[in-house]
Amino acid sequence: MNEFNLAVFIVSLAILIMGAIFAKIERWPISEPLIAMTGGIICGPFFLGLLNLH
Repeated sequence: MNEFNLAVFIVSLAILIMGAIFAKIERWPISEPLIAMTGGIICGPFFLGLLNLH
């Protein structure tokens, strides 16, 4: 149960942070999906290794 609570906390925190960031960058010429994709690539296994799907 402890891992479940941690996972819910991390997902909730990510949603709040993304909402705050996307609200401030609406005026930028870069689209929001491009920024989200770049964040996913950075967190992926080739850079930081935070997201491993194996």
